[in-house]
Amino acid sequence: MRLTLRRSRSRPIALDLGSSSIKMLQLDAQGQRITTATESIVPSEAAAGSDHYLNWLEHTMPELLRNSPCAGKNVVVALPSLWTNVQHVQLDPKEAPNASEIAPMMLPPLDEEVLTQVIEIGPVECEGQGRIEFIIFATPRRLLFKTMDIFNRMRCNVLDLRTQFGAAIAAFDHVHQDVTDRCPATLYVDLGTSGIRAAITNGTRLVQARSIAMGTEHDARNVSTLLQADPRALAAVIDELQMMLRHDAAVFPDRAIERMIFLGRGAHADETCRRIVEAVRLPGQRGDPLSPFVRPDDMTSPVCLQHGPRPEWASAAGLAAMRLHAQEHHHAA
Repeated sequence: MRLTLRRSRSRPIALDLGSSSIKMLQLDAQGQRITTATESIVPSEAAAGSDHYLNWLEHTMPELLRNSPCAGKNVVVALPSLWTNVQHVQLDPKEAPNASEIAPMMLPPLDEEVLTQVIEIGPVECEGQGRIEFIIFATPRRLLFKTMDIFNRMRCNVLDLRTQFGAAIAAFDHVHQDVTDRCPATLYVDLGTSGIRAAITNGTRLVQARSIAMGTEHDARNVSTLLQADPRALAAVIDELQMMLRHDAAVFPDRAIERMIFLGRGAHADETCRRIVEAVRLPGQRGDPLSPFVRPDDMTSPVCLQHGPRPEWASAAGLAAMRLHAQEHHHAA
């Protein structure tokens, strides 16, 4: 008797654990058509802190999955952005082979034990001496283990956990698939509801990442609104982006950043994006992370084609498009 394995009709469920909403996205087996897309708003009391969020997730996630049209139990997850600390460090070349052990020791004091991921960027000059630069991503161990426990008790198979940085950037891998002779550089600016993240890539390779603090005298769920109402807050963000560009020019003097892509819900704020584009003097555009996929025509879908670009779906789209069992992404943060 000849046995034939039945292929799955869907890819894993992409779960973006955002601060203001949870987005679920699933593609067909070919990775071309969106079969399911749902969004659930996170209540303000759950967004008050990490423990509040986890408690809400523990009680809500089983029902969200049970009531969604998503198929299967395989999931890929983007962690809440507020859980991730990111910092660049520079090490002596002799220390570089042991960067995974040494670099985390250079993090500022944190409130609890963290798990870290260290990504090498390359050689830089610091005060006339050659150094090797790295990016460190640090997430509290307790939050990661608790998240895994929640999904394990739902009998879900967590195939991957990513930061918002890595998930969002992966949504634009298709832009670079036909580029063979060079790696165009891009500045991504994620104007999220809970904060601002910026990243620079050489092609698909992450070479700079930064979380831009907005202070504490505002509702963290309305950062994009704050930028529209407070010129000083917007000026501070522009200053941070300009510092990123200067650092990038020092590390990569032989190439220039070619474009800027706006992500997050704040990317719909045309005036805010226009002022940033004028200040940093780069061509800018609203990101369209769902462009590689066939989108539904159903007007009730949050990713309906008639709704236009959905830059706030970048992390979910990146997770859905990841080649989990093939070659790893260079920006696997």
